[in-house]
Amino acid sequence: MTDQEKMAMAMTGQVPTEVAVTSHEGLQQMMAAYGKAAASDTETLAEIDIRKLIPSIGMSRDTETINATIADQALPQNGKRVIFLCFISVRAMRTLWPPEALSEKYGRPICTTGWVLPSSVKKNSTHGEFVINDDVPYPYEIIESVPNPDREGQILNIARKHKDGDNCYFDCEKCPYNQFGSMSKHDTKREGSRAKACNESRTYFVIPVERGERLPFEDEDLFVFNLSDSWRTRANPFGIGMFNVSFGTNSKQVESIALQAAVREMPQGALVFRVGNKHDTSGSFTIASMVPELQGFLDPKDFFGVVQPSSSDNVGEFAIDWVSDFVKRYARTQSVTAAAEAAF
Repeated sequence: MTDQEKMAMAMTGQVPTEVAVTSHEGLQQMMAAYGKAAASDTETLAEIDIRKLIPSIGMSRDTETINATIADQALPQNGKRVIFLCFISVRAMRTLWPPEALSEKYGRPICTTGWVLPSSVKKNSTHGEFVINDDVPYPYEIIESVPNPDREGQILNIARKHKDGDNCYFDCEKCPYNQFGSMSKHDTKREGSRAKACNESRTYFVIPVERGERLPFEDEDLFVFNLSDSWRTRANPFGIGMFNVSFGTNSKQVESIALQAAVREMPQGALVFRVGNKHDTSGSFTIASMVPELQGFLDPKDFFGVVQPSSSDNVGEFAIDWVSDFVKRYARTQSVTAAAEAAF
């Protein structure tokens, strides 16, 4: 059997029985066959939180390298000092985590806005939603409006303490944990910290890229890039990853990425950045921050053919649509469904 015949069999989901799967060639054919068979295995995907099949990118605090994993398995970019990415979309989030001493017991955020547009955070128009849990006894109170039994037509605002399981929300603009210096009051292990207890972050939806030819700029060393399909799966057809960064330690870098697009009058998703990891120390804490450097631009056929349509009339299945749908399905929104607003 020729190599061409063996490859044809692998593409149709067959594994030649005379080829040992323990050989390099046999292993490739076996994986190709199983990959084809998985296309009809819808039951498996139904059991999975799809978010776990999205690559997670971040900065290591142990070394000045990049963390890149999917379902706790290392990706080829894991442990590298730099990574080349196309930032196709971004969302903001505010999250209040429990103090370090209670983090293992509680195990989830006390309060979070979920993914929202950065403009909402800038305007301070977000709401954080939380469910009271007696394991983290915060003395929040609800203002309950009730009729005054002694005076017809008058409404009394009665304060009552939350009960375990109450679903409530915060107005982020009024929240004391959204103030600088609140971290030292929130967590005794962070005494003296000037940071906010409520952490603001950015989630960039990114796609890895491959470098092509140099662009003919006279004063800049920039290149054209093409999208890589290295992260693509059935559950993630565009190969999109999530790159999470703390806004507090990366505010200048976040602004720099946006400015690079604005001054060139280009969509942010058309720019390609080389991202590194820089360490600083604050007392006993290691702060890892990203170092984004513009390297070039995405090939127009990839941007307009894959990332987003070339016009509002040209709608279809694009990466930007996939991100929007993903956010709607897996993130809390600002449509507050909580029972009442928490008062301070």
